[in-house]
Parts: sequence; structure tokens; C-alpha cells
Amino acid sequence: MGRYLIRVEGLLSDELVATFPTLDSSRRPQTVLHGVLSDQATLADILDHLRGAGVSVLDVHRVPAITDPADDRDLSDGSTSEAPPSEGPNSSGMRLIPPV
Repeated sequence: MGRYLIRVEGLLSDELVATFPTLDSSRRPQTVLHGVLSDQATLADILDHLRGAGVSVLDVHRVPAITDPADDRDLSDGSTSEAPPSEGPNSSGMRLIPPV
């Protein structure tokens, strides 16, 4: 399916991050989970689990797995190119960033 970056409000506990063994995480002012997801159902399950744990999902990015020739950064490690948000929140209240 592709590589995704999921940014949530606040810092997730080690225990909650451990429930997503296929995702890596970075924790600064917010937690960012990132990794390759096999299908749409997997992404939906992760988002449902986060919401069920009371976590506010701020946005979801699909990250290209190739180097962006425009700025020579490898975006496959979960970093973002800070693409502008789409038309606004979807029905779940999250901003979805279209694939680059």
C-alpha cells in the first residue's frame, strides 16, 4: 500500500507505541508514527486503535519511498516535505495529505 506518517497530539507511552510493531516512532512535542503499511485496512485499524485509546490524530501523510529530486532529501525515513494540507478535515476530523 505505501509508507505512511501518522502525527498525533502529545507523547504516546512506550506501551502504546509497542502495540504498533511494524511502525517506527519519534517523540518530540508530538508523536510521529511511520512505516510501511500493507493495505487500507491496516491503516484503518491503527487509526481506530489510536482513537480508542483517546489519542487525537492530527494528520496522516503518505510519504514517497523515493528521494525527492526537488530538494534531494530521502523522505522514506518518515520525514515530511511539509506538503500543504488538503481541502480540510475529513469526516474523522483528520487532515489527509494526498500522495506526493
